[in-house]
Amino acid sequence: MASRPTTARPKTSAGTRATSARIRKPSISTHAIQYGVAERPFSRAAMVSESAAPITGPRTMSRIGSNPPSRLNSTSRNQRARSRAGTGQGARSVTGTIQPALRGTAMRPVTQQGLTGVRTPSRIGAGRSVIDKSYYMSLLRAQMNNLMSEIDKLRGELNKGERDRQNLLVYEKKAEEEANIIRTLQGRLLDCNKIVDLINTNSEMYEIEDELVKLHEQRSDAEMKLAELVEDRCMKEEKIRNVENEIEEQKARNNAKFHSMNPAIYDAYEELKKENEELLEEYQMKQEQLNELNQRKEQFDEHLAKFPLKQQATVLYERLAELEKKKQGIVDEINAEGTPDEQRERLLQTVIRATDEINVIQKQLDETNEQIEQLTEELREFDIEMENIAGKSLTVIG
Repeated sequence: MASRPTTARPKTSAGTRATSARIRKPSISTHAIQYGVAERPFSRAAMVSESAAPITGPRTMSRIGSNPPSRLNSTSRNQRARSRAGTGQGARSVTGTIQPALRGTAMRPVTQQGLTGVRTPSRIGAGRSVIDKSYYMSLLRAQMNNLMSEIDKLRGELNKGERDRQNLLVYEKKAEEEANIIRTLQGRLLDCNKIVDLINTNSEMYEIEDELVKLHEQRSDAEMKLAELVEDRCMKEEKIRNVENEIEEQKARNNAKFHSMNPAIYDAYEELKKENEELLEEYQMKQEQLNELNQRKEQFDEHLAKFPLKQQATVLYERLAELEKKKQGIVDEINAEGTPDEQRERLLQTVIRATDEINVIQKQLDETNEQIEQLTEELREFDIEMENIAGKSLTVIG
C-alpha cells in the first residue's frame, strides 16, 4: 500500500479535510448574502496551514514501479492548483497575521467537527444569566416605584381638582353677588329710562310726581303682599314641621308598642306586613296587566269597528262561550248528583225526611187544634156565666 507523502493534504481525526481546504470557499456565500450574516473570520490555524502548505507545488507520490510525472502533467496540475487557490481565497491576502473580526460577528473556536452554527449578536451577553431573589426584588422595586409615581400623579390631580372645586364655589358666590348687583342696576336703569321718556314727552313735573307716588303705592302694596306671603309661608312651614314631629312621635310610640308586645304577636305582625307588601306588589302587577289588557281590548274594538263581519263573528263566539259555560254547569250538576241508584237513595232519604217533618207538623197541628177547642169551650162557658151574672143583676135592679 502506498504511503502518503509529508506534503500531502493532512486529515483530521474525524476524517474530514484540513482546515486549509475547508476555508477555500467563496468570500461571500449565498447564505450570507440572503440572510445578511457577516463572513466568518479566518483563524490563526488556518492562516498558518495556508502559509505552510505550498500552493504551486504538486503532490508527489512514491509508488513502487511508477514513473515520475512528466513536465506537462506537472504544469497542468500547477495551473489547476493556482486556479483553485485563487477561487477559494478570492481577494484575500495570504499572510500569517490575524485579521480583525467583522462587527456583529462573534469569535468562536474551531473544533474537530468544524465551526458551530451562526448565532445572532443579541443572544450573546444580552440579559441576565442568573435570575435569583435579587432580580425579582429589583423588578418588584421598579414596579413599586412606578406605582408610587402614578399615585403621586393622581394625588396631584386630585388636589388640583379640589382646588378647582373650591375656586368654582367662590366664583359661583361672586357670580350670585354680581347678579344681584346687576338686577339692582337694571331696576335703576328702568327707572331712569322711565324718567327720560317722561322728559322727552314734555310731561309736567306734577305728572312725574303723581307717577312716582303711584309707583311708591304699588311698591308698598307689593311689599305688604310679599310680607303676608312670607308670613303665611312661615306659618305653613311651622305647621308642616309640627305635623312631621307628631308623625315621628307616633311612629316612635308605635315602634315602642310593637317592641313591647308579645314576640309571637310581633312575628305574626311582621309576617302579615310582609304578606301585605307582597299583595301590594302583586296588585300593582295585576293592575298593570289589566291596563295592558284594556288597551289591547280598545285596539281590538277599534279594529273590529272597521269590519262588520268580524263583529258578528265576535258576537257568535261570545254566545258560543256562554252556551259552553251553561253546558259545563249542567254537566257539573249531573256529575254532582251521581248515579241513578245514588239519586234514588237520595230521593228516598229526602222523602223520609219530608214525611217525618210532616208527621211532626201534623202532631203540632193536632195539639194546636185541641188547644183552640179547649179555649173555645172555656170562652163559651165564660160567656154563659157572664150572661147569668148580667141576668141576676137586672133582676135585682128591677
